[in-house]
Amino acid sequence: MRGDGITRFAWIIAAAALLCAGGLTLRSWGIGREMKGRIARKAADLDTLRGLKAGSANERAAVATYEALSSKTVVPLRDVLSEAGVSDKAEIRERDARPVSSGWTLRRMDVIFDELPLKGLGAFLSVAEKQRPPWQLVECHITASEKAGRDARVTLLMETLEKKE
Repeated sequence: MRGDGITRFAWIIAAAALLCAGGLTLRSWGIGREMKGRIARKAADLDTLRGLKAGSANERAAVATYEALSSKTVVPLRDVLSEAGVSDKAEIRERDARPVSSGWTLRRMDVIFDELPLKGLGAFLSVAEKQRPPWQLVECHITASEKAGRDARVTLLMETLEKKE
């Protein structure tokens, strides 16, 4: 009889160990699925950080290019109009100015021509882009003039970077 009690006890211990092992296996499987999700999110975060690093390198290169300019003050748009030989009757309004990086300020200006020959538009944009730092065209709206000919009402949004020296 003594052997029966020991055998029964051994079977109970074995069954308990099997249940514990099964429970631990299920728990490990759940933890593994949870960890898989965490690892996937961290991999996505790492890809995002790599993209930001590349963008940061581009920004540093752009800042270095602008820092290398001999003049960091922009040529006023009135002077650009004169140099391009375009009507000085354009209305120029500052839309906004905000700091962007390392002491540089982004300036955005509206330039409105009531009547402008279209070839004058090309000349103005060419002269504006050649300035250092350059003026860049952001938006352009052209409306046909009521007069016959090649004149049009033109509204431009120009922007540039400027650093006060």
